[in-house]
Amino acid sequence: MPRKIVYDVNVNGTRNIIEESYKAKIKKFIHFSTFSVYGYTEKPANEETPQKGLTSYFGKTKRMGEKIVKEYMQKGMDAVIIQPTVTYGPGLNLGFVNMFSAIKNKKFCFIGNGDNFLHLCYIDNLMDGIILVSRSKKAIGQTYLIGDETPLMFKDIVGCVAENLRVNIPKIYLPIWLARTAVPYLKFLAKLIKQQQPLLTYHRINYMSKNQFANISKIKRELGFKPKISSREGLKLTIEDWMKSN
Repeated sequence: MPRKIVYDVNVNGTRNIIEESYKAKIKKFIHFSTFSVYGYTEKPANEETPQKGLTSYFGKTKRMGEKIVKEYMQKGMDAVIIQPTVTYGPGLNLGFVNMFSAIKNKKFCFIGNGDNFLHLCYIDNLMDGIILVSRSKKAIGQTYLIGDETPLMFKDIVGCVAENLRVNIPKIYLPIWLARTAVPYLKFLAKLIKQQQPLLTYHRINYMSKNQFANISKIKRELGFKPKISSREGLKLTIEDWMKSN
């Protein structure tokens, strides 16, 4: 997606919506952010983690959006910021699901050893968290990370996907240094053949090789959040739905 669109939605769009909501004196404003604002971290991020880690352009604009919301909180607006982890589920044909076809068609390879953690958020778990936030007065002025009970290693996610697709688990591992070296050449090739996106980008390499996980204890402790669907069960349900049209 072009950066201008990402900025217009996450920054200008946030400012426009919250400004009008403030004028209309709405009872509670719930801002949908992302755990990507914390970037890639060595330890699970929590709501107090500095938003300084390496992240995508999407994550950077979401940081800007959160700053706007906090400005209105300081003006006395009743607002809450929620930060879902990687959202997935039946019918959600987002970036994460793109790897299903690669695994199914035996075109997937790891970048690095796959030992990095990725924190998923099944759509039903996210909706339960949103309902709790919307109903609780205690949530006003707070920020909450929402995700599945525990993160999984990336290689375990790939293994779970392969198992549910009934194909062999991918065994090809590309060293990170080699993948990063190839990026400029793949970008040039993509332009040459008018391909919309290169086969590899630095963002994709980071996504597949660095930790992206969260500590969701705050929303569990303060609002009683309890994820009902495990990541493994959620992946099974998501793949079953995906298989219907693939």
